[in-house]
Amino acid sequence: MTFTYQWQVCNAVTKSCANISEAVNSTLKLSLADVGGLLDVVVKATNVAGSTSVTSSLTGLIGL
Repeated sequence: MTFTYQWQVCNAVTKSCANISEAVNSTLKLSLADVGGLLDVVVKATNVAGSTSVTSSLTGLIGL
């Protein structure tokens, strides 16, 4: 089984999310640009039978 990851930054008010380019590892190093937002990660699992994706719950508000 293989896993892929896509981290997303989300608006704290609307909860709409957008992919963070190049944030495709199982961990994410936060930056100042993340302050004031929320994060989630989409994990896709693939095996010989196919694949499925799940999105994590949103984090709390990112602060300093």
